Amino acid sequence: EIPLRLVGSEMCIRDSYLSDLKALTEEKTAHWLTDGGIEDEWDDYVSAMDSMGLQDVVAAWQAAYDRYVEAQ
Repeated sequence: EIPLRLVGSEMCIRDSYLSDLKALTEEKTAHWLTDGGIEDEWDDYVSAMDSMGLQDVVAAWQAAYDRYVEAQ
């Protein structure tokens, strides 16, 4: 396990977006498991995740990882 540490602004980004992203992921996963349709809905799902801040969360974790690698 890699001990990644987010700094203040990164924690704010994570906290601002993560609960909504997780809720959408759980909702869509349940829907796809019970009703199917992932092939038809995937692109819209990815677009929704991006519009909800997914790329900002990824960037925050990437910055934490980059700091970790630099420190090694």
